[in-house]
Amino acid sequence: MGKDNRFKIPVLKIITNIFSTIWLSKIDLIKKTFIPVLFIVAIGYLENSELVSSSPLMLIFFLIGFASYVLIAVTIHRIVILGSDSAPKFGIQAWTSRETR
Repeated sequence: MGKDNRFKIPVLKIITNIFSTIWLSKIDLIKKTFIPVLFIVAIGYLENSELVSSSPLMLIFFLIGFASYVLIAVTIHRIVILGSDSAPKFGIQAWTSRETR
């Protein structure tokens, strides 16, 4: 019959480029996600303490932790997709409309 005109996606090249970009940007990734990671560590420590274990503060800690994970994800994706200059020097430190989209 006819010739197959489908475009073949270079999956291996795409995966290699993604890991290469992450490896080359590792210093920026560490520097720009450091503050949200500290929040997550502190919240994890506080959640396991006896003072907070059964109080309404658990919901507040959960929301702060969730927001920190979102900020980390947005920062990492900005660096990988748009380059190191697309995220502020010390990462995203405030919630903007970009994180809500």
